[in-house]
Amino acid sequence: MDINKDKCRKTAEELLSFLESSPTSFHAVANIAGELEDAGFRGPV
Repeated sequence: MDINKDKCRKTAEELLSFLESSPTSFHAVANIAGELEDAGFRGPV
């Protein structure tokens, strides 16, 4: 298994950014919902 340090660092930075913007579970759910909507996901109507 080849570990790319730059990719690991980028992933860790993205995770830390998400955690900083999600101080509670409610914030985390709202942030994930926003990410899904931005990606074009639409839930059941």
